[in-house]
Amino acid sequence: YSNRHRSFLQACAAHGTLSQTQAMKILNSVNGNVLDDESLTVEDLHTVINEINRQINPFDQEIKFIRHDILNKTFIVFSHTSESNINKFQSAYTEHERNYFRIILKEIACTEGYFINPIVALNATQELKVKNFSKNRAEQLLDEWCDLGYLVNKDNNIYFGPKIIADFSNNLKVNFPDSIVDCQLCKMIVFWGVECDQCDAKFHRECMKKFVRRVLKCAACDAPWNTRLSQD
Repeated sequence: YSNRHRSFLQACAAHGTLSQTQAMKILNSVNGNVLDDESLTVEDLHTVINEINRQINPFDQEIKFIRHDILNKTFIVFSHTSESNINKFQSAYTEHERNYFRIILKEIACTEGYFINPIVALNATQELKVKNFSKNRAEQLLDEWCDLGYLVNKDNNIYFGPKIIADFSNNLKVNFPDSIVDCQLCKMIVFWGVECDQCDAKFHRECMKKFVRRVLKCAACDAPWNTRLSQD
């Protein structure tokens, strides 16, 4: 465990959420440019992060790889594995802002496809039933939460971001058990995965891609797998 690990950990903690490409550039820079972009591999990134996690896991911290199917990208998220994530979020915002955040989570979690239109998000301020919370402030918060990785705005729709997946999965499963499910392979929360056309079991797209390389069947019911896995 070296200064390279410490520098990379500091960068991850400071940013909170990084794309895999950004993370690899940072790792390259803390190597003192010993490795160029072509020679630095994803395996190198995994190795360094695994080494860091062995050091920080006892302190309820972890750097997580989060695959975001809507963006078709992998993100690196610095996360606290205890409930301190929620406490940290709560301390950064007012009571009305926290309540608005909860409303947005509920709207997305309970909507088919797990996304909402920005207009719906702004109109959700009416649920707060307070006079001093404007739509302008709501718009500022939505932009801020997108910048921090809590939300994603793609094609004028708002989705859960990689930091929600990393930090709030258990919270979502507890509060919305009828709409939030786990991937039947990795047992992690899944939003925009693929479903078996026979039993409706849901999987992460990447999990199922790996599984069908071995056997072209549903991992839950053993029926022949017919659902398209490509996003093209």
